[in-house]
Amino acid sequence: MVHLCYRFLRDKKGWRVYISTEVQESKIEIIEAQRAIGVDINAHLLAVVEMVSKKNPINKHRINVQTSG
Repeated sequence: MVHLCYRFLRDKKGWRVYISTEVQESKIEIIEAQRAIGVDINAHLLAVVEMVSKKNPINKHRINVQTSG
């Protein structure tokens, strides 16, 4: 159930409404990726790089392919 609190305030510019609510804290689990793949697409080339954590490349592939037209 969500509880909302309203506060109405009148100043020289007019009325303002403030709304607040309580949010339950949730547990967030962060999973750090161990590997990533980067892809670069050019007009005549597709490049793929596999990287381990801290952005160190371990595998690189260049594929000659027509990607436009």
